[in-house]
Amino acid sequence: MVVQVLVITPVYYPEVGGGALATYLITGLLARTSKLKLTVLTGVKDSKRVSGVNYIYDPLLKLMNKQYFPASLLAKRYQKILKKHDIIYVMYAFPLIPLGKAYGKKVIVHLHDYRPISPDGVVLAGNKRSSSFRLFKDSFTVRLMQKKGVKDLTRNVLNIPYTLQVRKWVDMADTILAVSKRHAEILSRYMPECRNRIRVLYNPLPKLPEFRKKLEEAPTFLYCGGDSYVKGFHILIEALKALGEKKQTHFKLILTNKYSQESLSILNKLKRRYNLDIEVHGMVEYSDLVKLHSRAWALLFPSIWEEPLPYIVMEALLTGTLPLAFKVGGVPEIVEKTCAEDFLIPPNMHKRLLEAIETIASYDKRHFEKYFTHNLVNNSSISVKFSEQKLLKDFLDILLIFQTT
Repeated sequence: MVVQVLVITPVYYPEVGGGALATYLITGLLARTSKLKLTVLTGVKDSKRVSGVNYIYDPLLKLMNKQYFPASLLAKRYQKILKKHDIIYVMYAFPLIPLGKAYGKKVIVHLHDYRPISPDGVVLAGNKRSSSFRLFKDSFTVRLMQKKGVKDLTRNVLNIPYTLQVRKWVDMADTILAVSKRHAEILSRYMPECRNRIRVLYNPLPKLPEFRKKLEEAPTFLYCGGDSYVKGFHILIEALKALGEKKQTHFKLILTNKYSQESLSILNKLKRRYNLDIEVHGMVEYSDLVKLHSRAWALLFPSIWEEPLPYIVMEALLTGTLPLAFKVGGVPEIVEKTCAEDFLIPPNMHKRLLEAIETIASYDKRHFEKYFTHNLVNNSSISVKFSEQKLLKDFLDILLIFQTT
């Protein structure tokens, strides 16, 4: 018997974001088996399609997590398609969880952030208390530091009751998938009522285009977080200032992602004042990002939030780029049993990042290639841990068990 699975997701590759990429890769993984028949209901019009999978575009999905829609409207719009499928597989489209359950369907929710417990889906690192109030407070801190403005702060107030509602919806699911052990641990701490239904399932590895690693002669660092506060842009700026003051400027820095005019101005001032070699590329295509990885010695990843399973760190390992990363979220699980494990930095210990940059910048190219680049490229631990064969088996165990109950 073929099991009909409906994948519902507002986001999908080639949109930017780990959740969009993961959903696309998971679709491709599940499409390999004849045991499942997949339909993807998505809010992305020009989505990257997987052969053998049926796609339905619905623009309403893009709005679903931004504004409230009456249950009667959702029932009228989605009743037919929900009833046709055996399993409802939800990413981000939380209002459809109770609807799926109302029609007697098994519902799986795959979380890629902390949306059921935080208004912006973010949990800052170092928070050891299980207080929802603290998470709500942190969401305002993030918005203030990112200078989002009064309108955004007001919207965040309105997001609090919605977040509480999302938690109730997620609690209705038969299975809740987290993408790392740390992700599951945090979700369980704040949603103890869901603990017994949370399972860890790693995301598939990204498919990298062919590339040739050819390091720059000078120590070269890649930073891909944009000027986001939670990605640690402010920490990067502190490190650049400290390096400039110490006249330790024998390195190159390549930056990608979005930067405001104010942030670009700060970077330009540092560049002129300390004669720093800085390249700002802004948003880049995936193939171009891999090309930048081929030049880079190390990735700077000073993220201050509990990133569930950041793809940029996975990509760094696969391309032989050494991650200098804060020990947050699923990062330790990604770099486990690699030389990158020795460079994990406790969150909020900014000086340790500076020391790590200085250490890497002190190596000559040949030494770095021999002891780090080659070590990462030839290390099989990441391919074993994220084996597609194992992931597919785990997915099928979860999906098909519903057909025997």
